[in-house]
Amino acid sequence: MRVSVLCGGRPITVEARGATLGAEMKAFAIGPLVLPYTWFTGMAALALGFQVGQRVARRTGARDVGPHLFHVLLAGLLGARIAFVLRFWSAYRQSPWSIPDVRDGGWAPVAGIIVAIGYAFWLDRGVAGLRKPIVAGALAASCAGAVGAGVVVALPPPARSAVLPDVRLPVLTGGSVSLADFRGKPVVVNMWATWCPPCVRELPTLVRAQAAHPEIRFVFVAQEDSPQRVRAFLSSRHLAPRNVLLDADGTVAARFGSRALPTTLFFDSRGRLRAARMGALSAATLAQRLGPISEGAR
Repeated sequence: MRVSVLCGGRPITVEARGATLGAEMKAFAIGPLVLPYTWFTGMAALALGFQVGQRVARRTGARDVGPHLFHVLLAGLLGARIAFVLRFWSAYRQSPWSIPDVRDGGWAPVAGIIVAIGYAFWLDRGVAGLRKPIVAGALAASCAGAVGAGVVVALPPPARSAVLPDVRLPVLTGGSVSLADFRGKPVVVNMWATWCPPCVRELPTLVRAQAAHPEIRFVFVAQEDSPQRVRAFLSSRHLAPRNVLLDADGTVAARFGSRALPTTLFFDSRGRLRAARMGALSAATLAQRLGPISEGAR
């Protein structure tokens, strides 16, 4: 995989060899806290952008540009979120209170960049001398962010397998099954636990999606939970998902390099890993990831 970005008119290329799980699966763990590497590269890019903008402002004699750069950033984030919500409005319409909950990871980056640039030019009309510092800061942040994202993509994937593995697990209703047996249709593997609050929050959304998408196989792999506890939990929540497997030793999570729960993996009908999400999904972000693997599945 080759990632190219244009910074200051010069192309920068980062090459990633082999399959990747998605940048958000590459993370740094500090005890129970797990942060994707993209979080660090994003924060570093923003810090660099602020520093460059401030320095250019001092050289040109402009007023403090820091607050204005912050406003441009907020405008970009707001634009990215609104664009994503509009794209998946049918999902958010069912639960509009979830729109401000950005923990679902629902963003439209291109729209955010367009809004940020538009706001920066509009701001320059009202406050003289801001164009150079803002453009310089935005360019520095964009280049650093793009290069950082490319580096993260180029890192070796944490997974040991990019396909549904032949791992046999007990089924909650009895017997056992191998994950490889689910090939033939698109597959969504959700690693969750009864003791994980984000897992509990997203589970009803996944169960409803299982009922709404019979062309996709949803597999719920309970991590380090006993059968009795899983049954009691599902009964108390009035949930009856199919394909609930028990992974008492965390074998599946280790196989795919998952460092946090919930983790959801999306496979095409040939069993190849196409996308991953570390963290809770909303109906909208789930629909976003189901689209590519469900094409042609009906």
